[in-house]
Amino acid sequence: MDNEGMRGKMSEAAQYELIELLCRMMPGGIIGIYIEKGFPLYVINDTMLQMLGYTYDEFVERTGGMMLNAVCAADRDIVQALLSARVKWEKQLAVEYRIIRKDGSFLWVHDVGRKLTMEDGRQVIISVLVDISDSRKMRDRLMEEAEKDYLTGVFNRKGGEILISRHMQKDVPYIFLMFDLDNFKNVNDLYGHNEGDIMLRFMGGLLKRSFRASDFVIRLGGDEFALFAQPCHSPEAVSEIAERIIRSYEEEAGRRYPLVSTSVSIGGIYGTQERTFSELYKMADRILYGIKRNGKGRCEILQEQE
Repeated sequence: MDNEGMRGKMSEAAQYELIELLCRMMPGGIIGIYIEKGFPLYVINDTMLQMLGYTYDEFVERTGGMMLNAVCAADRDIVQALLSARVKWEKQLAVEYRIIRKDGSFLWVHDVGRKLTMEDGRQVIISVLVDISDSRKMRDRLMEEAEKDYLTGVFNRKGGEILISRHMQKDVPYIFLMFDLDNFKNVNDLYGHNEGDIMLRFMGGLLKRSFRASDFVIRLGGDEFALFAQPCHSPEAVSEIAERIIRSYEEEAGRRYPLVSTSVSIGGIYGTQERTFSELYKMADRILYGIKRNGKGRCEILQEQE
């Protein structure tokens, strides 16, 4: 076992027996997975099975022996991307995500894992999982109260800054888009601020429906919105979604406000380099400025050179 602090060589059988002993002794949930596609199950202790409501056979049957299948669908891309990226340069990992219980509910866990290399060369991660469901619910409720935009129901600027700083991960591709509603002041001036608020709510809902539940939709203020999505493996697919958003907004605005020509300009950055919210905002804003000077109502995404 490639493990600091242990001396001498152990057979794979002895390694497995030691891990099984630790699984019985440790008070928390323990899961071991192979660092391979789908994260095949290596070991799981009874405490973890009880937390999820399964017997061992039920868990294996439900997941097909693949740990990734036990993770909430909305979290799978994130978990897979984080583990795949981090195991390249870290021995110890920590991540929070949801696991599906037998009854269909979700268990929020804080997963602290250690990478090991077995005698046959296969790499595994042995993790201790702690149930953080109650604290997560409380944190999410407080965050929602403080960091949501009351008008549109998306995150406000402060919430967006916090979420991006918390979730930005090294070497995991992401996309950051800014949306500006062109000539939106004319909607307020000609049709009143109540109608303007209706259109802002429409835009917030359109963005939330267009992207994944795990992506962050943000109202930056006024008629500016933003999106942060990580992982993001296809900027082309996001560009197609952005074009549909432009068309949907223009159709709705044209129907409601025939006296006003209002559209959506979208500028963004696709990359892997860690950046702050302020850095992302400045980069996307420069792209957006160029779009608005040259016709408005279109999307441009800068792809960072690897």
